[in-house]
Amino acid sequence: MIDLEKTTLYSLQEIKKKIKEAEQFLHKSLERDGKKRSGSYYTPIFIVEYMVKNTISKAIVDRINNLQRKIVFKDIEALTKCQDLEIINLLFHQILPTFVVCDLAMGWGIFLLYAFDFFLSFYLSFHSYIIDNMNYSFRKGSTAQEWIINNIISNNIWGFDLSSESVKLGKLKLIERALISLNQETAYLSEFKLFVANSLLNLPHLSKNRKESNKAYFDVILGNPPYVNVKKLDIKERKLYSQIYKTYNPNGDISNVFWEKSLELCKDGGRISLITPRYWLEGNDSDKLREYILANSSISEIIDFRSNRTLFLSTENRLGVDTAIITIQKHTPPEKNISVMISLKDTIVDSINKTSFKEINFNQNLLSKKRWSFEKNSTLAMLEDNADYYLGDDKKYKEFNGICSLGKGCSTGNNKIFRLKKLSNQLFEGHNGLKVSLEKHELKILRVLIKNSDISRFIWNPGSNYWIFLKDEDIEKYPNIKNYLLNFMPQLEKTQKKYGLKHYYDYAAYRSLNLINSSSKFICPYQAAENKFALIFPENPKTINETDIITLTIKEKMSGKIKPLYLLSVLNSELIQYFTIINNKKIYNLYDFRSNQIAHYPIKKCNKQTSFTYLTSFLVQILQDYQNENLRNLLLDLLNTLVYELYFKELLSTEFNEKIEQYLLQIPLQEMDSVGLSSVNSMLNKLLNDDSVKKDIKKIRNLTQVQEIQKFIKLR
Repeated sequence: MIDLEKTTLYSLQEIKKKIKEAEQFLHKSLERDGKKRSGSYYTPIFIVEYMVKNTISKAIVDRINNLQRKIVFKDIEALTKCQDLEIINLLFHQILPTFVVCDLAMGWGIFLLYAFDFFLSFYLSFHSYIIDNMNYSFRKGSTAQEWIINNIISNNIWGFDLSSESVKLGKLKLIERALISLNQETAYLSEFKLFVANSLLNLPHLSKNRKESNKAYFDVILGNPPYVNVKKLDIKERKLYSQIYKTYNPNGDISNVFWEKSLELCKDGGRISLITPRYWLEGNDSDKLREYILANSSISEIIDFRSNRTLFLSTENRLGVDTAIITIQKHTPPEKNISVMISLKDTIVDSINKTSFKEINFNQNLLSKKRWSFEKNSTLAMLEDNADYYLGDDKKYKEFNGICSLGKGCSTGNNKIFRLKKLSNQLFEGHNGLKVSLEKHELKILRVLIKNSDISRFIWNPGSNYWIFLKDEDIEKYPNIKNYLLNFMPQLEKTQKKYGLKHYYDYAAYRSLNLINSSSKFICPYQAAENKFALIFPENPKTINETDIITLTIKEKMSGKIKPLYLLSVLNSELIQYFTIINNKKIYNLYDFRSNQIAHYPIKKCNKQTSFTYLTSFLVQILQDYQNENLRNLLLDLLNTLVYELYFKELLSTEFNEKIEQYLLQIPLQEMDSVGLSSVNSMLNKLLNDDSVKKDIKKIRNLTQVQEIQKFIKLR
């Protein structure tokens, strides 16, 4: 119903002027506050159009099909062609007057603008009916189109946003769209339902009849909520969200909370479609959100852009977030056929079509609160089902224990202060360029600092970086170190007080120190474009690493069963790289290798590890001492072939491991460190000229699963 007392006369010329002023003001405001800090990102038009049409049209069809059984409409196009007067009456008298689309974080209203366009086109499909059956002359001389536009404004679109500037611009844009649609310079328009509010905490009253502001109900909720890590929010605000929302994740994004809020405000059977960071689909800390969505809705569609950031190229220089569009329906039976579309490549995406995506149909009943993975094909299932061990412990669900202990590095709380760069034997450069000259006995409390960039596949190259490590030491024995640290006492004392440290030179967190102190350990960057595992040997100097590096050690009870060089070859193999690509979270173009991501790596028991040990040892030497690319690639191929044979042994009748071992054992183990390049080449030439060996290699590499893995990796 249009309220005649709440219409306002607008001028198109004046509105265009105000839009220009508002856009300039908003642009300066976003630049001043920082667009990323506010979490505001402009959504590409093709995304908006797709979400608006797909969600609203299905919601309208749902409503009309639920209210009558005379005709079951397949889609919105079929409904617009309907000529049954009884059904059209139902549409215009029972459905459309109360059908509400809402954006809970509208920004400047792009979703509502296209929702307006959708409704206008939909109403106009029944233009003749409106003229013949509806009282469209709400104002003297008004047209049916004016009646349509004012109904849309009054009844069908609602929006909320924290920014008054954004809401103002959104209203102006809608007025402009309405006037242009009417082809009029001036027109009377109804009151807009656009509000300045934090929709997560406090919504204004949505009607005179509703006493509780947070109990309004919408048919469709869609949008692109702000992308802000909750850790960046004010501590009071975080505490409030944690008290209100069951799905609140202290390590997550505030956009995640919008799912719970949307389900709270949506009508039963209503639809919600949001484009948000995709990490909640897989993150261990998001299990409550996944459980909540499964308990309260059916999932209609997931469009997973994975690491493809091209859809935001026209609106942002670089959006450092992987996104997905998820559409759900509140309180309806689980879908047995969820449409999951996964972006295939990082080429430019400018439309939602099947050529740029891989489509998978998935049964919602197979999902649980555990991480959602939709690419679990038969090969992946075989790897998981046939695993003898897992790499680490399942700390979240306690379903398995692994062969390794995993952990992050240390944090001083003042890392820049504790880092020293070696300039000469006893001269170092510290924070702010301060030079530190150490006595010989003081050098013993320095540890080689391994940086993320020091790690490659199989090897690490120590740089000139060191860390001051004074745990359980008396600083008075190291006067030059003490004098250096005294330059930074305000920062150090602040950290000491914050973390309750015994000494000002203690670390805020000695994370995984037992692993770091281990004489033999694996390291890998916590983020990398590919698997990069290296092994630190007992003879290496004492090392330490920060939290951007993961440390692994083989558990004592497994030390006799798993040899380090064997495990190193497996972790750097194509097969585990394939597992990583499918399962690990991806940020920008880097995969996440933190403990909860790599703990589930499937590890096979291997009774004969000699071939792995020899070849990996050769490879490590060559990577460190030589630049022979051909030999390096040959060794990598042989190691990958060994891993493939081991993991798919039941599908093969090969003895490649046994045959290669016979050649390798010609070189005594104690002489391996002194084996020259020519000796390795000679041995490999004999091996590769063996017809029986060549036959096994060909059979392994022609295996369907192996070719699938190699093709998959190549596409990525």
